[in-house]
Formats: sequence, C-alpha cells, structure tokens
Amino acid sequence: MKNNNFSKEIIRFLKIISSILYFSTLIYIFFFSRRRRHTSYNELNLVPFKNIIPETNSIHDFGSFNYNSNLVGNIIIFIPFSFILIEGFKVSKLSMVVVIAFIASFMVEFLQYIFKVGVADINDIILNTTGAVIGYYIYSIYKRYIIKN
Repeated sequence: MKNNNFSKEIIRFLKIISSILYFSTLIYIFFFSRRRRHTSYNELNLVPFKNIIPETNSIHDFGSFNYNSNLVGNIIIFIPFSFILIEGFKVSKLSMVVVIAFIASFMVEFLQYIFKVGVADINDIILNTTGAVIGYYIYSIYKRYIIKN
C-alpha cells in the first residue's frame, strides 16, 4: 500500500513538472522566441485563412520551413494542452476542451496584439484549437486502447 501511494505521488509530481515546463515553453514561443518581432504598430488578421492560401501558392518565397512551422506548428503545439486539461484539471468533455483551448489561444493572440509581438492572427486561434481537438482524440485513443490492454 505504501509503495502504491509513493508511485501515485511520483506520477502526480511528474505531471505538475511536465505542465510547468509545457506552459513555460508556450510562453517563450509565443512571446520571446527570435521569430517574434517587436513592431511599433499592431498587426492584426481577422480574416480566416487570408494568409494561409496565398502563402501556399508562393511557398518558395516564404520557405517551406517557415510555412510548415506556422501551419503545423500551431496545431502540434496545442496537442499536449488537451492532455493537461484532461489529466491535470479533469476536463473530460470535448466541448470544454474546445472552449478552453479557444479562450487560451485568443488570450495569447490578444496579448501579442497589445504588446506588439508578432501578428495577432485568427488563423493561429483556429489552428491551436484544432491541435487541442486532435490532442483530445489522441488521448481518448490512448486511454481506450493502450491503458485498457
């Protein structure tokens, strides 16, 4: 019994440390990484997919790494967000994961706009929320097939 409680405490500790590292990394990427440029004016895109489609047509101008890191990176970076919501905060419904991910992503874009860091972009909100949904389903598959077997 004592070993079982110790194991649970270790797992709980690792979840907390992982969450802190994840959110610290998000803050760094969203606000302090070299890709973020400080401007003297606020950049804002409120038209969904406005930038994504033209960038696809001229990917050679932007570079495939920049294009893919923006498009795929915004999805991938929010996949663990669902894991933390489910495991750490006991959020079990997809609708709540979507709402929380949307609000968190909106707040990031809002703060980027206020502090003139990068571009506040509706596409980032859409892609981040999509990543959270994908994370929810990955976690569901993991829970259903891996843990039960």
